[in-house]
Amino acid sequence: MNWSLKILLPVFIIVALAQWLVPAQMIWEREVILKKGKIYRFLTAPVDPNNPFIGKYITLNIKEGAARVDRTFPTKHDQPVYVLLTVDNAGFAKIKSVSLIEPSKEEAYVKAKVNWILNTDHEEPLANIDYPFDEYYMEEHKAPKAELAYQQATRDSTSRTYVQVKIYKGNAVIEDVFINDKPLTSYFK
Repeated sequence: MNWSLKILLPVFIIVALAQWLVPAQMIWEREVILKKGKIYRFLTAPVDPNNPFIGKYITLNIKEGAARVDRTFPTKHDQPVYVLLTVDNAGFAKIKSVSLIEPSKEEAYVKAKVNWILNTDHEEPLANIDYPFDEYYMEEHKAPKAELAYQQATRDSTSRTYVQVKIYKGNAVIEDVFINDKPLTSYFK
């Protein structure tokens, strides 16, 4: 009995520590991105009505969601890629290029995946980008009202909606969603 206690106690302690360390590391990584990351704003577009059973979040459709790629680009679904970014005169993110190789640390980029590639005879293939920030989670009671306000604004041609994202070393975290330069969170205070 004594030998099993000597083995089980250290195993129990290791498992208990792992249950705390894994979530703590995930939180720490997000906080580092929010603290050190560079801000990028991505324009959003209307989203088709979604399934209410999915959860309490707003589905974001990033307008800058496709880019031309070389004909030799892999057509594999969920292909990991690096989306190199630039900023236009209005301050919104634009795709500079899409690469299979991680760019240098000086270049602005975000890790993403390719949903699909559209091949045509006359133009370079068009890769549809699946960004890691297409869902904005909110407090359970605020999310339905926020989603309704966001969807109405995206369908109104006089409104401008965008998501502000912090990017650091290819990782991205959403700071807030904006309707006409007003944070969505401020609509429900």
